[in-house]
Amino acid sequence: MDKLLNEVTEFLVDNELTEHISATRDERGVVLVLQERTLFESAEAELLPDAKPFLSKVGTLLVAIPNFVKVEGHTDSRPISTFRYPSNWELSGARASSVIRFLIGTHHLEPNRYIATGYGDTRPVVPNTTTENLQINRRVVIVISDPTHDDGDTF
Repeated sequence: MDKLLNEVTEFLVDNELTEHISATRDERGVVLVLQERTLFESAEAELLPDAKPFLSKVGTLLVAIPNFVKVEGHTDSRPISTFRYPSNWELSGARASSVIRFLIGTHHLEPNRYIATGYGDTRPVVPNTTTENLQINRRVVIVISDPTHDDGDTF
């Protein structure tokens, strides 16, 4: 997985994606974090046109990697209640699904390698106490799974 992280980091640098995506590694695998403001309008799950070129580059990366991929949607703690998204659960799940739909549709990836998860506001990375922190917590995380790690999800 360290080799994969190095390859992913090199890919992000070569494709000038480091402003939009960060890459790290944890026990689950290689983790890409995409901030909400890069992908979606506030309280929406439809991809912004400007998000598609760099997400397409992520798809190019995923074509070359056979691992399972989990896409997680995260929101801040501000409540939402719209017809389309009655809560942050629906919004976060819809955002994860939008990313997967785009990647699979654009690159003809194998759908059975992907899982979408909506965490709502249950896994903040920083306290939801400032405008900046709220923005940090609104994100989509792409986890390129370590085949030796079992996190309980079934693919």
